[in-house]
Amino acid sequence: MGALRPTLLPPSLPLLLLLMLGMGCWAREVLVPEGPLYRVAGTAVSISCNVTGYEGPAQQNFEWFLYRPEAPDTALGIVSTKDTQFSYAVFKSRVVAGEVQVQRLQGDAVVLKIARLQAQDAGIYECHTPSTDTRYLGSYSGKVELRGVVLEAVAWLAGGTVYRGETASLLCNISVRGGPPGLRLAASWWVERPEDGELSSVPAQLVGGVGQDGVAELGVRPGGGPVSVELVGPRSHRLRLHSLGPEDEGVYHCAPSAWVQHADYSWYQAGSARSGPVTVYPYMHALDTLFVPLLVGTGVALVTGATVLGTITCCFMKRLRKR
Repeated sequence: MGALRPTLLPPSLPLLLLLMLGMGCWAREVLVPEGPLYRVAGTAVSISCNVTGYEGPAQQNFEWFLYRPEAPDTALGIVSTKDTQFSYAVFKSRVVAGEVQVQRLQGDAVVLKIARLQAQDAGIYECHTPSTDTRYLGSYSGKVELRGVVLEAVAWLAGGTVYRGETASLLCNISVRGGPPGLRLAASWWVERPEDGELSSVPAQLVGGVGQDGVAELGVRPGGGPVSVELVGPRSHRLRLHSLGPEDEGVYHCAPSAWVQHADYSWYQAGSARSGPVTVYPYMHALDTLFVPLLVGTGVALVTGATVLGTITCCFMKRLRKR
C-alpha cells in the first residue's frame, strides 16, 4: 500500500488569504470618543478624532459635521482642515471669530474645540476623513452624540444682615436640566476681597466646598476662623463662617459642577456654573458703635479736667509765694 500524500491547497487559496490579510491591515478606521458626551451649556468642549489604517500622505484632512435632533438627516458643515469656506452659515461667524475651530494634534489626529457651548450645539457630531486610499475599504467617518446640560445656581446670605461675632450662613440652591440619571453635583464657595473699596484683581479664593463624592474640601477663610461646609439637601449647599470678623468682608459666590460617569466607572466633570454675587459685610452692633466715641469723649474730658485743675493749682501756688 502506497504512502499517503499530504493534501495540498489550491495555489489560489493561500494567495487569496494573504490578499485578504493585507487588505485588512490597510482598512481605514476613524476613531472618536465613546458617547454620549455630556457638557454644561456655556462651558468649553473638545472632541478628539484620529484616523488609522489609511494609505496616502501622513497628513490627513478632516471635516466636521453636526446633525441636530430636530433635523437628524441634515448634515451641517462645521469646520474643515482643508477648506476655509467649508462652514455653514450657522457656524460661519463663530468659526471666523475663533470660537469654533479644528486644531491639528498631528498628521492623523485633530480635536474640535467649541469655546462656549450653546443650546443649539447639541446633536450628533461626525468626523469625516476624505479618502486617500487606492481602494475604498474600512470606515471613513466616526460619530458621537453630544448632549447639553443646563446648570444654574442661586446663592444668598441667610437673614440678609450679619454682625461681628455671629455666624454667617450662605446658602446655594442648584438646578439642573438634562444629563444622565446618575449625574452627581458638587459645589464650592469662593470669595473676592475688596481693596480700597474695590474688588482686587487677585483671583477668587476658595473658602470650602463639597465634592461629588460627598467629601468636604476646606480652603482658606479670609478671617482665619472656623468654616463649615455641608449638604443640606439633594441640591442645596451651605457655607457657615463662625465668629465673623471684619476680615471676612467680601463678595462670595457658589460654583456648582456636574459630574458624569464613564463606561469604565470613572467620573469626569461635564462643566460648572457660577451663582450671582453675595456680599458679606460684618456690621458692628449699635452698643459697640456708641461705646467707642463714649470712651474717646471720656478720655478727652479727663484730660481737659486735669489741664484746668493743673492751671488753677499753679496760679494758687504763685499767689502764695507773692504773699
